[in-house]
Amino acid sequence: MDSLGPECLSLTKTIIKELSYLPQIERIADISCGYGNLSIALYELTNADIIAIDHRSELIEIFQNELKFNKLNNHIIAKYSKLDKLPFNEEELDILWSSDLPSEFTFKRVLSNWSQFIKRNGYIVICAYCWNSPYKPKEVSDFFLSCGIEIDHISNRIEEMENKGFAPVSHFIVPDTSWWNFFYSIDVQKENLSKKYANNKDVQSFLRSINLAVNLFEKYRDYYSYAYFVGRKLPANKI
Repeated sequence: MDSLGPECLSLTKTIIKELSYLPQIERIADISCGYGNLSIALYELTNADIIAIDHRSELIEIFQNELKFNKLNNHIIAKYSKLDKLPFNEEELDILWSSDLPSEFTFKRVLSNWSQFIKRNGYIVICAYCWNSPYKPKEVSDFFLSCGIEIDHISNRIEEMENKGFAPVSHFIVPDTSWWNFFYSIDVQKENLSKKYANNKDVQSFLRSINLAVNLFEKYRDYYSYAYFVGRKLPANKI
């Protein structure tokens, strides 16, 4: 499996173009980087130094080997770290980016705890599940609740960014095609993944939930979405 979530290179390119306030992008953190596809894309799009962080040591080891093989390890540094103890100094990063966070790292928690690592006028780019309409299908609500995943209205996400000292720049909904590509990549490998990770509770739980996730997406995708939110960190006197 090449990805742990839906990916969209064209959307990544669009977001990078939105980050126009910075005269130069020098240092980007990709948090919960997984297999590192996004980290490589960010390097190719910006030529910045990339610090790829993940709390799963086995994924970091795979990514480190790939970086060495492709001679990218001088440009992209892959590190294992607990996500509540990120290895950054204050105002070190031009951009902090995360498209695949564990459920315990809520939107508000990330904005509150990770803002310190971003330079003033630097950017945060994070993903979150959102309701697209006032109607909330019970099946969808129950699924997110059972998985411990937070979901909220887009307007509330934007308000949270403002309350935490960020100027909302834009938000982008991940296109349906990215989801179908992701679901297909899992479907063709489910049996092999189930055997390979037979003793991994997280993987087994993920595989059990994927069929339900596909069915819900087929029925209710007009009512909820996965969206990128882009915010610019304001100077202290403007917060």
